[in-house]
Amino acid sequence: MHDAPSLILEPIFGPPLRPVRIDPALASKAPCVLGRSSSAGVQLSDPQGAVSRTHAAIEFVAGEPFPWRVRDLGSRHGTFVNGQRLGESDSAAVAAGDQVRIGPWVFRAIVGTPPASRRLTLTSDHARVPTSIMQRVGEQPLAPHARTRLALLMSCAAAVAAAKTEEELAHAAVGTLLEGSGLCNAAMVRLAGMEEVEVLCRRGQAEAVLSRSLMSVAADPDNQGETVVLDASRAPATGQSIVSLDISAAVCVPVMVERLPAPSASAGFVSGAAPRPVPIAEAYLYLDARGSGPGVTLDNDTVAFCQAVAKLCGLALTSLKRAALEQEDHRRRSEIEAARDVQRIIMPPDSGEAGGGATALVRYHMHCVPGRFVAGDLFDFVRVEGGRVAVLLGDVVGKGVAAGMVMANVQAHLSRLLSQSGDPGRTLTVVNELVARYSDRLSAEHGRVSLFVSLLAAVIDPASGEVRYADAGHGYALLRAPRGRVERLTVAGGPPLGVAPDSEYIESSLMMVPGSRLVIYSDGLAEQRSASGRAFAAVGAMEEALAGTQSPREDVTSLIAALRAHSGLPEPLSFADDVTVASIAFG
Repeated sequence: MHDAPSLILEPIFGPPLRPVRIDPALASKAPCVLGRSSSAGVQLSDPQGAVSRTHAAIEFVAGEPFPWRVRDLGSRHGTFVNGQRLGESDSAAVAAGDQVRIGPWVFRAIVGTPPASRRLTLTSDHARVPTSIMQRVGEQPLAPHARTRLALLMSCAAAVAAAKTEEELAHAAVGTLLEGSGLCNAAMVRLAGMEEVEVLCRRGQAEAVLSRSLMSVAADPDNQGETVVLDASRAPATGQSIVSLDISAAVCVPVMVERLPAPSASAGFVSGAAPRPVPIAEAYLYLDARGSGPGVTLDNDTVAFCQAVAKLCGLALTSLKRAALEQEDHRRRSEIEAARDVQRIIMPPDSGEAGGGATALVRYHMHCVPGRFVAGDLFDFVRVEGGRVAVLLGDVVGKGVAAGMVMANVQAHLSRLLSQSGDPGRTLTVVNELVARYSDRLSAEHGRVSLFVSLLAAVIDPASGEVRYADAGHGYALLRAPRGRVERLTVAGGPPLGVAPDSEYIESSLMMVPGSRLVIYSDGLAEQRSASGRAFAAVGAMEEALAGTQSPREDVTSLIAALRAHSGLPEPLSFADDVTVASIAFG
């Protein structure tokens, strides 16, 4: 994990606070707790009590496309990601640029090191400016006679749509604002801290700084994207003259972009409804009349013009981000598909058979539904010396490409040893030592959590119907009698492979009669939850699905169809975990 980027939570709104840096190696072992408690990993001293003693936790899940997650710990006032409140004990992924709200603070997520080209400028302290001269302004209609401004907006729309970078987009927007607003200073900025902004483009008086008061009102999470106007003509006669602060008029317009809500991990269930995008302030257009004298004011037409430019910028920024995400998604999918192709080669065909002639025929059918493109489940059907057949099915803890690579390596060792010895207990004992060594290396070199594999391995003798099997923390198997009675298989054995290096695995045995079938499945089938939160294995649906089936293929297709109905997930939506089902028929 030495190459995994840190997560920086940069406060952009709230009381003064240093940025919070969270190390992935530590967060993968134990979540980093944020709260008022002195025992919290990140202590947030909030005298107002909006932060709970243990408010939220940040965790790092290696191998995920978005490995950083924030979890609410049952806080009183809630934890928000991009404006959406998390449910109690719920978690959501956090990516670069997302906003996390805890109590009075709003944090902007930075993954890795901020770019070195960042240009920062301190904002001026205008806290003593009377609040009565600032107002939130709703959307203003653009005056019909503003033909010049309309032409500028058309040119700006073309320029920002053609922009390849945020800087190009900001340059086009700022130029349009200066030409069409009548104000002499303009900038496009992004909040970069409690008292700093990241300048994307700025034109006007080089020495002028931005109004902190105006930015604070615009950035308030309760502002919901409204424009904020500061007008010296509204200053009370008894108050301090705004002219003494060298500013007569200013406007700050949030540039809103739409982000999809972060995926929730509160349930292993995804509804069929598409998530609705959430608007958040990605940047701000700032203009003021500093240096223009006291006579400059802001009319509704000027405010409407600035709001129109901000909308164009929001659309263009959304397009830029979408293009970047699509490019990254394409790269990831290419890598995942390559790994999946390798996995298809390693896995046996969906159907096969062995024996026949003087011995009974052993047939199987298997189907694997990856939860995240590449499965961590493994299955094999191999011939053993003496005419016997070995079957194995298991699950590597962890999902995605990393789990798939471990699956391929472990499956190769298991299949080779079983084909040579036909001894499932001894095979699991040997491979357990191998997985434990992998786990130790990962922990030592990358600080990752322990690796382990749950697995059931069986060797079937077609001549006698005897099945010798050993279990490594798996335990998911059913025996279907010829007349339809289904019973859960009682298994002994030992812990998952890799948990205890010195474990020795115990064998059990059973006799299969002609017409009986052994059904083995992964935990993704048993633990898939419905909309109400009930696990598939807990509702008796498996026994019901197998009651009327006549072949291994019907066993598998009936179970997966029942799982679809239970989960409410139509194809092509993935289940919460990899799902693998195999049915082996004797005779």
